[in-house]
Amino acid sequence: MSSWVRYHFEHLRRWREYAVSVMRAAKDLVPRVLSFFVIGGVGVRH
Repeated sequence: MSSWVRYHFEHLRRWREYAVSVMRAAKDLVPRVLSFFVIGGVGVRH
């Protein structure tokens, strides 16, 4: 697998972890929250 593909899979994995963290925090603040949206995820690699 090329380094470009490996980098982007890792990037997507991290975004999933961030989304799960946001979901857990939202449930702590508002226990009856049914859904949430994470907008963003565009990364720039230098």
